[in-house]
Amino acid sequence: MVIGRHETTLSRRHLAEVVRRSRQGIREYAVDCTCGAEFEPHPSRRMADLDLREHYVQVTDVPAAELCRRPREHRTPPTERCPLCADQLDLLDDIQEEIVR
Repeated sequence: MVIGRHETTLSRRHLAEVVRRSRQGIREYAVDCTCGAEFEPHPSRRMADLDLREHYVQVTDVPAAELCRRPREHRTPPTERCPLCADQLDLLDDIQEEIVR
């Protein structure tokens, strides 16, 4: 599962994906990231996906309100600010205030 393949604003690129490997005939899944971080292999893809999400949380310096809520449609990596989603919550608050008045 590839989350993002775009240049990030961080000092290192974080292009991570869960890859399936076979060691001594046993399948295992692990996160492979271009930043060089090491991850433990897991027997299931879901466990490796949790490592992937945790890694993105650790390396992201963007506030949660500015992260993309639709990364595939907007083609925004999970470690970058999404220009389409970033100010939407403020916009919705402004609209709701106008409706109330």
